[in-house]
Amino acid sequence: MLILAIVFLVLLNLGTLGFLFSKRNFGGRGPGKPDKLIIEGLKLNDGQKLQFENLKKEHRSQINDIEKGEKSYHKAYFDLLKSASTDSLAIDSTIRSISNAKYNKDLATYKHFQKIRLMCEPQQQILFDSLVDEMGKILMHLPAKNKRRE
Repeated sequence: MLILAIVFLVLLNLGTLGFLFSKRNFGGRGPGKPDKLIIEGLKLNDGQKLQFENLKKEHRSQINDIEKGEKSYHKAYFDLLKSASTDSLAIDSTIRSISNAKYNKDLATYKHFQKIRLMCEPQQQILFDSLVDEMGKILMHLPAKNKRRE
């Protein structure tokens, strides 16, 4: 029963990884779309645009660092699949490391958006709050509704 559960989880993870690493363009997410949404939707002034660019660079650097570690965890994960023995502690540790990398990416993204919100004027914060759902759809690769409610 344990072997069946492990095989199921491995197949599920392989499918998830294939989906994540595919080159498809989901939900209309194209180059610069989140940037354009934020800059135009919040009506950022020139100073805020510069701040935003700096925040983007900082966030991208954080995400790159996390993803480097994540790649090594995935390599270890696949190396475990090649192993004849099933060391449950090693499997658990590797999967937890992958999960922690996902957690750290989500936390870095949350903090990034909090910084964007904090750089906004009060009226822009109201606009930010109304854009959160749309930004979430873009970031989660969900298709945006064709018609918006006005």
